Amino acid sequence: MDITLENKLAEKYSFMRRESSKRQNPYSAYGNFGCMIKDGWYQILDELCAEIWAAYKEAGITSDLVVDEIGVSSAVDAQHVVELTAENVKYHELIFRYHMSDVKDSGADAMKEKMVLEATQAVRERIDALIEQYRVKSRTTCEECGGQGVLRQRGKEIEVWCVACYA
Repeated sequence: MDITLENKLAEKYSFMRRESSKRQNPYSAYGNFGCMIKDGWYQILDELCAEIWAAYKEAGITSDLVVDEIGVSSAVDAQHVVELTAENVKYHELIFRYHMSDVKDSGADAMKEKMVLEATQAVRERIDALIEQYRVKSRTTCEECGGQGVLRQRGKEIEVWCVACYA
């Protein structure tokens, strides 16, 4: 993804700052390489981040999410595959991997800590559901322009393209 778009996300959502991801995990794909997706999926990623941010806000807790990887995942129907083609690729979709920071408030009392832990677990479940929702949405979103697309093959490249970008 273009660095300008990545920076827009980092300005809007603190958990999208690559330096904090790299500080938490020096081997983080996101911290080291950024968003390994094309610009057409920017809108999907922005919407996902907005919903994650809202989940934290609704729970009344500070974001402790650390992004580990943003990229593309494909699954191949490996039975009798001699050559990789669009026909034997099952899907091509957005991946968003994360973990929760282990930073604790050392001054928190046990009751408050239990409430925060419960809220964090609820937020994590919400985030996992959101990631699934946007993962599925990416399967039909053009990776180039963000329009409606389908899985197509051009030479050895297999991606989700709309008619115009595929042409």
